[in-house]
Amino acid sequence: MRLKRNRWPRSLGDALDALRANECMLEGFGSAFIDYFCKLKEAEINRFNLEVTDWEHREYFETF
Repeated sequence: MRLKRNRWPRSLGDALDALRANECMLEGFGSAFIDYFCKLKEAEINRFNLEVTDWEHREYFETF
């Protein structure tokens, strides 16, 4: 018998998708708040993706 495990989101984007699909959170906070919050976090993800991390500097810049 296999146990069913809860799968936690592996990224902020996955967590936002789960939040949008969560009926309890939508009912509790309201869809307007959830939508606003998710848009703020998506903007945060987009800003983060524009940055070059220290790891990327070490991994790639020293090679070239």
